[in-house]
Amino acid sequence: MIIYLYGPDSLRRLNKLEELVAVVRLKNPKTEEMEIDMEENADAWSDARDFANQQSIFGGTKIITVKEAATCEEKEWITFLRGMASRDDAYLFISNRAKPVKAFDFLLKGPTEHHAFEELAGRGLSDFVEAEIAKRSISFSGEALRFFLSFLSREASNRSWTAAQEIEKASLLGKREIAVGDLLAISVFPESDEVWRLSRQILSAPRWVEKIPILEKLFLQGADPSYIFNSLAFSATGRDVLKLSDYDVLIKSGKLDFPEALLGFVLEST
Repeated sequence: MIIYLYGPDSLRRLNKLEELVAVVRLKNPKTEEMEIDMEENADAWSDARDFANQQSIFGGTKIITVKEAATCEEKEWITFLRGMASRDDAYLFISNRAKPVKAFDFLLKGPTEHHAFEELAGRGLSDFVEAEIAKRSISFSGEALRFFLSFLSREASNRSWTAAQEIEKASLLGKREIAVGDLLAISVFPESDEVWRLSRQILSAPRWVEKIPILEKLFLQGADPSYIFNSLAFSATGRDVLKLSDYDVLIKSGKLDFPEALLGFVLEST
C-alpha cells in the first residue's frame, strides 16, 4: 500500500506522516522499517525496492518512508511504485514538497491514499492557530489573535511552522492570556508592527483630514496596500467593518483596486 503526502506545509505533512505510521505500528506489533531521503541520494530507491521484496525475518509488516520520491524518474522505480500500490504486506509512505510531476501522477489515483498540505490561509489558518494555542492551555486576546493572523497571512511559506514556534514562545511567558504587547516583546514582526500601529491610528482618528496623512505615510513607506486593507479589516469594529466589507466586494469584483478602496474608506469618514 502507498500513502502519498505532498505539499509545501511541511509541519502538517510531517505530523500526518507520524500519525499514520503510528496507526500502522499499532495494528502490526511486528514491523521492519526503513527510511530514505532521495533528495540526498537519488539512487536510494533501489535499497527501498530490495527491502520491500526481501523475505521478512519476523513475518511482520514492512514500513518504508521515502522523502522526495520524485527526485528519480527511473522506469524501474516507477514500476516498483505501481506494484507497491496494490500490495497489502507492506506500507510505503511518500512525503514530497511538491505535487507529483507527470510520471508520478498515478499516486493521486486509487488504490493509493493521498493527502495534500497546501499553505494555510483564511479559516484553515485561524483554525490551526487556535488549536495550537489551546494545546498549550493559553489564550490570545482578540487583538493579539487578529494581529498574529494578519502577520501569518503575509508569510509566503512555512506558516504552520512559524505559528507553532511563536505560540510555543508565547506559552513560556507564564501568562494565561497573551496580548499584542507580549508578542512584540518576544519576536520581531517585520513590517507588521508599523502597519498594524498606523492602521489602528487610521481607525481611531475622528476625521478624514487626520486619516489621510497616516495613509499617505503608509504608502510612502512602501507598505503593501492589500496588507494595509487587511490590517484595517482585522482591527475594525462597528460601521467600519461594514464599510470595509463593501469595499472588499468592490475589490474582488474588479471595480476598485486596493489603493482606491483605502482612499475611499478614509474619505468616507466624517
